[in-house]
Amino acid sequence: MNWPVLSLADSSLIARPLAPNHRVVCAAPAYLREHGEPAHPADLIRHRCIVIGDSPGAEWRFIGDEPVNVRIDAGLVSNDGGVVLAWALAGAGIALKSIWDVGNDLAADRLRRVLPDYAVAAAPLHAIYPHSAHLAPRVRAFVDYLRERLQAAWRWESPPGA
Repeated sequence: MNWPVLSLADSSLIARPLAPNHRVVCAAPAYLREHGEPAHPADLIRHRCIVIGDSPGAEWRFIGDEPVNVRIDAGLVSNDGGVVLAWALAGAGIALKSIWDVGNDLAADRLRRVLPDYAVAAAPLHAIYPHSAHLAPRVRAFVDYLRERLQAAWRWESPPGA
């Protein structure tokens, strides 16, 4: 698999791609029944969005022929991805999550993909470490192990445009 190379501010660091990681906008079917489903990213401003971070303000960037940036004023905020997932599953709002976090819930219809025609920039998983000339053999072996295990676990197709 080929993934984009991560640009690092400190050029003495190495970023080795481990696995793809696209992100999806999703919500519980109960939330969508009660509040409707946005047809365009700009519609998100009329929905309760759940943001991962420390601030209720966030910008969700959708890529494609015409990129769209939406300023989100979160109804709920947490810096814990597990809490954000629990809130989304409980029908508390719309969340932007990694496919690794929500893939099983999407497959089981506990969550539904929102705005499927609009891709969000991917965030591939990388191992970041000092220049490989100084890398301990056990660290190299661990990174190789992680890459192998994550590639074996990958089971989702990337959405169009991601």
